[in-house]
Amino acid sequence: MALADETTPQEHRATAVLPASAGDVAQMAGVSRSQVSNFFNHPHLVSSDTAQRIQAAVESLGYVRNASARQLRLGISRTVGLMLLDAWSPYSALVSTGVEDELDRRGWTLHFTNTRRDEARELRHLAYFESWHVSGIIVIPQGPLTGRLEQLARRGIMPVLLDPPATHPVPAPISSVRVDHRHGGRLAAQHVVAQGGRNFAFVGNPDKVGHSSDRWAGFSGALADLGMPAPRLFTTTGMEVGDGTAAAQRLLSMTDGPDVDAVFCANDSIALGVLNALLSSGLKVPEDVRIVGYDDLPVASQLAVPLTTVRQPAWQLGATAAAMVVDAIGGSQPFDRHVILQPELVVRGTA
Repeated sequence: MALADETTPQEHRATAVLPASAGDVAQMAGVSRSQVSNFFNHPHLVSSDTAQRIQAAVESLGYVRNASARQLRLGISRTVGLMLLDAWSPYSALVSTGVEDELDRRGWTLHFTNTRRDEARELRHLAYFESWHVSGIIVIPQGPLTGRLEQLARRGIMPVLLDPPATHPVPAPISSVRVDHRHGGRLAAQHVVAQGGRNFAFVGNPDKVGHSSDRWAGFSGALADLGMPAPRLFTTTGMEVGDGTAAAQRLLSMTDGPDVDAVFCANDSIALGVLNALLSSGLKVPEDVRIVGYDDLPVASQLAVPLTTVRQPAWQLGATAAAMVVDAIGGSQPFDRHVILQPELVVRGTA
């Protein structure tokens, strides 16, 4: 019969095996601690015989360097923080992959958080990154954060705003990279008009979501320039498939005015919900109603009726932001640099 372990928690802690230190390596190899430091940081200063002894001690002890502690001692950190609005959305996955790929290529590390479009969470997460001594922060903003980001910049943390709305102020020394979403809205308007659309709708939330606001402005402005009637706005609560479905059901129940024959959606997820609802009602797409999405998610080309959409360079957006942070920290680029990327129309089956 196995006996119960009667040791106290204090005894467990006392007998725990502590990780090997640089001093342990030096003692086993018969060298000084400075020689161990040189082995890792300035190997050209260490003789071949000494290097072999240190390497043997490292392997025998299972020694692992504490890189974060070393970076704090030197006053540097090869770490960047990324704040996402909706971390689990397909679009955010593409953006964060771009950031991670570029940082990984340069030998930097990424931490990310998810603000869930909550301004209070944004401020808490900025404080979290500051406490972790990151060297740079990439922020997809929900609320007005420029004052806090300017404060972080004065403390040596390089901020980059990733895809801020066109109306969002970006003062020096904050850098930014964004997509021209108003141009994307114009591309959608010009296309549906060229395809014969005459009665228009926009599905999204321009009052609460900055990117929706830019796309709505570009879409409605282009229609006005073309002499077309103003589009109806169907406001969504969120930006998911179910929000598009609910908006389409409201559209189908309209009794006032002409039937809508062209719908521009703030993103592809909403467009998928609209497409499903219209097809389920018996309408034909694009014969009865044309639909244009935004983002060009991987699923867009795989639908029963492939989605016409405005492609934004999500991976490139993230990779560019990461490069801007590292380059600014390294001094090869100015602190207040601003880059604008262009979207493009991808024509498929829905319009």
